[in-house]
Amino acid sequence: MRMNPALLIVAVLATAPSQIADDALVGDWRGDSICVVRPSACVDEKALYHVKKLGQPDRYSMQADKIVNSEPVNMGTTDCVFAREKQTLTCELPKGAIHLALRGTHLDGSMNLADGTLWRNISPVKDQPR
Repeated sequence: MRMNPALLIVAVLATAPSQIADDALVGDWRGDSICVVRPSACVDEKALYHVKKLGQPDRYSMQADKIVNSEPVNMGTTDCVFAREKQTLTCELPKGAIHLALRGTHLDGSMNLADGTLWRNISPVKDQPR
């Protein structure tokens, strides 16, 4: 039996987003976390994010580290939800939320306070395997 090539393409495209997103998000991400509110207690930082897949669809865990004297300092871990249709990862925090848009090997986004105030701009790039 011969399969219609158009149906094969549709089948591949229908299943591809899940695998692409899982593979694309999981790993280590490094970049800048830049303060927006100045003056404030906020300090510009180099950041390292460790993203892991959880056992439920579109659920991830993100451990955030800041880099101090070339060493990671753990800032905490939070659970995140990936919205496939928008390619965005949202991580709720006790005092706000992190919103990141997946753009290939880049995440572009922000940290907002609970009242909606933009606190940081975040722009990590995925570490490439060695």
